[in-house]
Amino acid sequence: GLSSLPCNSTFADLADQVFARATFSFKSGSCRVDFIVDQYPAISIKACERSRRSRSGSLRTAILYSRQLVPRQWKKYLSNGQNKTELAAFLCQEWKEPRYAPALLNKELYTTSGSECYYLTSSDGKTVTMREVESLSGCTHEEADTRILLHAQHAAVYTSCLTRSS
Repeated sequence: GLSSLPCNSTFADLADQVFARATFSFKSGSCRVDFIVDQYPAISIKACERSRRSRSGSLRTAILYSRQLVPRQWKKYLSNGQNKTELAAFLCQEWKEPRYAPALLNKELYTTSGSECYYLTSSDGKTVTMREVESLSGCTHEEADTRILLHAQHAAVYTSCLTRSS
């Protein structure tokens, strides 16, 4: 998962690393990848447990720009749900950048941010097209492991489906 990624880099570097891991199966012929993350609503039953777990302290850091250095106290950064929510939104926006177009050429990347789901692809290898997937948006499941079932159903038109979780 994200906790094992090196943090001596920028958020743009982090986006590259996460993208490479998430889309690794494109290299073996897969044409679709779903990158699904947990949601972190401030008011929920799970929010109390998260708060209890992070009693040792969490670190709130806003992502202001892509070349910003990631926090050195990475685990404390990840213990804050607001940081994770913002990171998912950042990744979604960052992956629209043209540098990702070659990897997305004739491929499909479905990525979640909050309750929304977005589809990213490239038809020319130079630009990335992004659109909201209404049938997968508005999901209230907090955990990615339950939300993945909706994505598997959406991907049922394919002959095979590989699920990997970390």
